[in-house]
Amino acid sequence: QRVVIDHELILPDPKLTINSFYEAYNYFWKVEDNLRMAKSLCRITEIYLHVAFVSVAVLRYPPEALFKWLEMAEFDVRQKETAYSKFLTQIEDLAVECLDVSIGSLKVFLLLQSYLNMSELRFLQGRYDASVSYWLECRNTFFNFFMNGSQTVLINKTTPGFTAKIMNVFRRMTRLLSVFKANFIDKHLDLIDA
Repeated sequence: QRVVIDHELILPDPKLTINSFYEAYNYFWKVEDNLRMAKSLCRITEIYLHVAFVSVAVLRYPPEALFKWLEMAEFDVRQKETAYSKFLTQIEDLAVECLDVSIGSLKVFLLLQSYLNMSELRFLQGRYDASVSYWLECRNTFFNFFMNGSQTVLINKTTPGFTAKIMNVFRRMTRLLSVFKANFIDKHLDLIDA
């Protein structure tokens, strides 16, 4: 099922995917596996942010365009003035918890995803400087782990799954970079050249 906002914006129903990750979270909670709980929360956050970020930041729809989708995703939209900010606050709770665990666990991909989630969230909240700070943390971590001196991504000797993870982070970083100010983009073209 999908929500048709207009002829150009058709949003997916996230309920089945989100419910699956919440179910996984509950299983991991029962066995006190904090790392996998954080991974589940990170994916939930990423799913919600993907729709909101692409719709509002990339395609430049007003936040109100998401109300039908938020309702389908079972968020409270009865108070139109605060529905979007409440949604972002609920997502922030998940993103912060995931970031806290990822910093302590030293799992690189979880940390990169957490930085990207926080950067996209801060951008949607109108907190541009905080968004840039999280993006820079992600970029610096990415370059430290996956780039060599010639600025080439180190994927020629990895498994297909590992390469897919690297490319997913790279695509999100590039998408996020594209909505920043032009002078900031100019300073960070080395990411696109990679």
